[in-house]
Amino acid sequence: MAEQWLSIVEYARTFAVSDMTVRRRIKTGRLQAVLKEGKYYIPVGPGTAAEAAEFAAAEARQASEPLPVMPAPAPALKEEPVLQTPRPGASFRTLPGNLSNSLQKYDNTLVDSQALLQFCEHSVTRINSIERHLQESFQLRLQNMEAQLKLKDNQIADLKQQVEDLLMLVKLMELNATR
Repeated sequence: MAEQWLSIVEYARTFAVSDMTVRRRIKTGRLQAVLKEGKYYIPVGPGTAAEAAEFAAAEARQASEPLPVMPAPAPALKEEPVLQTPRPGASFRTLPGNLSNSLQKYDNTLVDSQALLQFCEHSVTRINSIERHLQESFQLRLQNMEAQLKLKDNQIADLKQQVEDLLMLVKLMELNATR
């Protein structure tokens, strides 16, 4: 069998693994790939097909094994303030300190899901509030612009009427001048 080259997506579909798993394996060196024109291509031949099947079987075994139970972290005694983003002028916030610290400590961590859920709910509420405010603000601006447009349309109509009146006067004067 001749060696073939598959993209990440093709490889993932062929060997029934996720795209992210393939990317992770390339990054860690567990899977050889070549970068051509901004895309990774993975060689698939007689030897690599067997390795891929082995990887897929190992993934299936790992997925069927129960995850170790980690003890829940102790609840925070005091509520830590929400950290501001370092970008000047930005009003968005990051995760609270106790959540971001526990996420950064370990690769696999157990986060206080209640605190994370509350943070997410607060963030969604804040985003909805901002969205409503923006909608109201733009609605008022739109109404103001529409009113200004009507005013300008009325002024244009008045000016057109004045031009017609003046043209009529000019024609009347020309008729009087020719008599």
